[in-house]
Amino acid sequence: PRLLDLLDGFEYKFTAGVTLESDIAIYAENGVTLTTTGQWAIAGNVGTVHFQGVDFISEGSNTYLFNSSSANSLEKLSFIDCTFDNYSRAIFRNQSGAGTQAVREIVIDGCIFKNGQADYFVLHNSNDNVMEKVSVRNSTFFNLTKALIRAEKQTTAAQVDVENCTFALVGNDHLVRLTLSPANVRFSNCIFSKSQGTVRMVLVSSGNVTSPDCYATADWI
Repeated sequence: PRLLDLLDGFEYKFTAGVTLESDIAIYAENGVTLTTTGQWAIAGNVGTVHFQGVDFISEGSNTYLFNSSSANSLEKLSFIDCTFDNYSRAIFRNQSGAGTQAVREIVIDGCIFKNGQADYFVLHNSNDNVMEKVSVRNSTFFNLTKALIRAEKQTTAAQVDVENCTFALVGNDHLVRLTLSPANVRFSNCIFSKSQGTVRMVLVSSGNVTSPDCYATADWI
C-alpha cells in the first residue's frame, strides 16, 4: 500500500472529500490532529485502508468520516491508537447506491470515541450492504448518543467481537443492531457504565450472543 507518515507537531486539515481507490496506510506519532470538513469514500476494489496514531476531529457539518455511495469492496479497514471527536454519525458508512458495497473486516484497537451526537459511531450500513467481521478491542466510548453498529437491512452472516472496552454515557438504542442478519456477537471483559437512556445490548435475527466477564449498570438491559 501507499504509505503516508504525518509529521509530528503539525495539524492537518482536509477541507474537501477524499476518495480512496487503492490501498493506503497513514501513520502519525504523538497524537497528530487530522481535521475533516468533507467526507471520505471508498470506490472500486480496495484491499487495505489503515490508520495509526491519528486524532480525527470533525468540523462544521461533517457527520461521517467515510460515507461511500458508489459500488465498492474493501477487504480491511483498521484504526489503531486513534481518537475520534465530534463525528455526529458513523466513522464508516456504506449508503444506498448503485451496485454492491462491502467492507469485509473492520479492526479497531486502542481507540477513543467521544462526543458523537446522532447515530451509530462505528458502522452504519444502508440497504443490504455487506459487513462480515468487526473486531473492537481496548477502546473507550464516551458521550455518544446512539450505539456501535447498525446494519439492520443486512441479510448475510456477520461476526462482531468486542473485548476490553469501556462504554460511558453511551446510547439509547441497541448497541449492535443487525435485525435481519444471522450473527455471532461477543462482548468480553467490557464495562458498561451510566448510559444516556435505556440501552438494549444486541438485536440479531439469529445466532449467538455472549457477554462473559462484563459489568453493566442497571440502565443496560
